[in-house]
Amino acid sequence: MAYADELSDLIRGIEAYVNLIPYNAIDEKGFRRSDDIAVKAFQNQLSKRGITSTVRKEFGADIDAACGQLRAKEK
Repeated sequence: MAYADELSDLIRGIEAYVNLIPYNAIDEKGFRRSDDIAVKAFQNQLSKRGITSTVRKEFGADIDAACGQLRAKEK
């Protein structure tokens, strides 16, 4: 959970609230979404370090219409 630790170190001492938004996969980019277990583990690590966070509920990923997925597929 190095990234969670790094994030918590960066925002320690300021009033912050972290909104976790799981990545919405885009086939053309090759990146994949973390599974729900990994997202929860990241959130738990933030919590252990005193950082309040929520995992944002997503809609539309099943039809490629979630945040970050809306784009032209062809030029």
